[in-house]
Amino acid sequence: MAFEALQRISVLYGIEVEGKELTIEARKLLREEQSQPALADLQTWLEVIIQTP
Repeated sequence: MAFEALQRISVLYGIEVEGKELTIEARKLLREEQSQPALADLQTWLEVIIQTP
């Protein structure tokens, strides 16, 4: 479980690395297109994990 959580979080870090050299506007777009869905998936996964006995 912890390994999967770290993998999901590392996706977010990877997106940030990808956006490091972009303009502010391009970075914002990258986050909207890639980070927000990845973060939503992480949240959903965590909610499922919390409810699992």
